[in-house]
Amino acid sequence: MPDLTVTRRTSSKAFAQSGITPEQLDVVEVHEAFSVEELQYIDDLGLAPEGKASVAMADGDFHIGGRAAASPSGGLIGRGHPGGATGMPQFVEIVQQLRGQSGERRQPNPGSASHTRSGPAA
Repeated sequence: MPDLTVTRRTSSKAFAQSGITPEQLDVVEVHEAFSVEELQYIDDLGLAPEGKASVAMADGDFHIGGRAAASPSGGLIGRGHPGGATGMPQFVEIVQQLRGQSGERRQPNPGSASHTRSGPAA
């Protein structure tokens, strides 16, 4: 059986170690091989109140320009989900976001909340 709590548990530890909170994230790339997974990961990462990811998505919270752009690259589905090659473009997207090289996909001021973080900018 797959462990359905792994994302919630590991992200909670990562937030604790980094000294940041989900509310401080500006942009995220999530592993959404199926459209419903984006909502599940948003929920598991604590980016929306539990069970309210779809409402927050409909309100624009996770669109480019929203509170925290979710998979602005189009995600795995947008790339055709090429098996084995899906994770690296997500890292590249976040680097391009932080460098201001994402063009029309750029989330405004990613990393701007870093002055409120006790750890390194994400």
